[in-house]
Amino acid sequence: AEIVYDNLVSSFADQGRFNIVSRGAELETVLRELKLAQTELVDKAKAVQVGKMVQAEGILMGTIRETLDSIEIYARLINTETSALFDAKDVYGQDKSLAQIQYLAGGLALKFKHAFPLLEGMVVKISGNDIYADFGSAQHIKKDMKFIVFREGEKIVHPVTGKVLGSDTTVLGVATVVSVLDDMSIGKLVADFDPKKIQVKDLIVTK
Repeated sequence: AEIVYDNLVSSFADQGRFNIVSRGAELETVLRELKLAQTELVDKAKAVQVGKMVQAEGILMGTIRETLDSIEIYARLINTETSALFDAKDVYGQDKSLAQIQYLAGGLALKFKHAFPLLEGMVVKISGNDIYADFGSAQHIKKDMKFIVFREGEKIVHPVTGKVLGSDTTVLGVATVVSVLDDMSIGKLVADFDPKKIQVKDLIVTK
C-alpha cells in the first residue's frame, strides 16, 4: 500500500493539474489536533474533515485489490465541501512489479487529469450571482467544479526585445458550477466577490 501511495502522489504531482497535500508536517499537525491516526483516514467523514482543515477542495480515497498475480487500484475523489463524489477511476494490471505499479499510478493520475481538464473560456451571461460560461459537459465540466473569472489588463512588453511577456491580470471572482449543459455551464459566485464587477466577455479558467 505504501508503494502504491508514494507512486500515486508522484504521478499526480507530475501531471501538474492538481496541487497535492500529502502526508507531511501540515497533515500531521491537523491529525494531532483532531487526535486521529493516519489509519483512521479510511473513514470518509474523518477524511473529509481533515481535508477541510488543510483547505483541500477534494480528497482522494482508494482501495487496492490484489490476487497472487494481479492488482487493481480503485480511487474516488471526494468533494470536501459537500462530501459528494466528484469522480471515480480504476486501473488494473496483471503483475505486481514496481514497474507495473508505477505504470498504473501514472495511468490513474492521467485519467483524473482528463476528467478535470484545465479549460479556458468566456463569460457569456450574468444573472445576479450566476455566471454563465461557454463550456459544458462536452468539455468534461462537472457540477461542483470551480472556475475563476478574470480580466486581462495592460500587456507587459520586454523593453529591449519588444516581446510580449504576459499581461496584468485581475481576478474578478470564483464560481462553483451548479448546472451543466452540453456546451454551457452555470456557476454560482462564491462569497466575497461582487458580480457587478464582472462583464460579458471576461475570461474564465477552470480551477
